[in-house]
Amino acid sequence: MTRFPAIFGVFLGLFFMLYMLSLEAQSEQKKGQPIEADMAMREYMVDISKQLGVSCNYCHNVNNYKDTSMPTYAISKQHMRIVHMLNTEGFVGKNAMKVDCYMCHQGRAKFKYKMPKD
Repeated sequence: MTRFPAIFGVFLGLFFMLYMLSLEAQSEQKKGQPIEADMAMREYMVDISKQLGVSCNYCHNVNNYKDTSMPTYAISKQHMRIVHMLNTEGFVGKNAMKVDCYMCHQGRAKFKYKMPKD
């Protein structure tokens, strides 16, 4: 009879841990984006990092990807808006070229274009 409380305690502890893990997983799924949208964003970010020749920590705080305090993050957001605007409003038509980061950066974080002197 003395083993029953110990076994029951272990069983109850395991049940509680599994229950808490399932609640945590459910809350993460509810507050997060759908998995497909998250994967598409990750693929887009990997593509951008290749075009700029940088890794994630160039623009992001890798301990908190939602942190927007890095200056390079703000600049990249501006550039992403420019690229989007050029693709939707600038270069339009059947044979319009597609703009991306590589067009200016060519694998470098800071592009080397210099305005021609008159």
